Amino acid sequence: MSGVNFFISTENLLIHTNNSSPFSFIDSMDILYLKFTYYSSYALYKILNKNNNKTNFGIIDAKANQILCNLEEDIISIFSYPNQDILAVTQNSVYKICIIKNGDSCINFDNSNVILLDTSGNKIQNKCDNGKIKLMPEGICINKEECDLNFLTFNNEESECGLCS
Repeated sequence: MSGVNFFISTENLLIHTNNSSPFSFIDSMDILYLKFTYYSSYALYKILNKNNNKTNFGIIDAKANQILCNLEEDIISIFSYPNQDILAVTQNSVYKICIIKNGDSCINFDNSNVILLDTSGNKIQNKCDNGKIKLMPEGICINKEECDLNFLTFNNEESECGLCS
């Protein structure tokens, strides 16, 4: 039996360390796995909410240190797609996930842009549009009625909703 020799060069290897986590939890959560995809900075994750026993699946961009989507449907695998979009494969479906949205179309994403996550599509913008408010500290644009005042406070001046005023 002949062997195969592998040589891995670390000459052009660039390692970047993120000092903060893109995950922010209120409930008690366990990260069950984080699986990176080939030739991209995307990783698939599975988290378990220990308070209600629900499992969420999502995609994180490790280079941008940002969660790109979070679903309750079991994502089996993900693939990079042209223009940095992602194909997410579930048991019954394949979804094309648009990382950055411009109107109804996807635009190129090169990790140098600062994106503001939006429940109706991520956008390159400084503040929420279409009457939405910013959920803090995550910086996600949500509809105002999604700010649950039983747990959160609303800052009308800044149009922000969060744990602290």
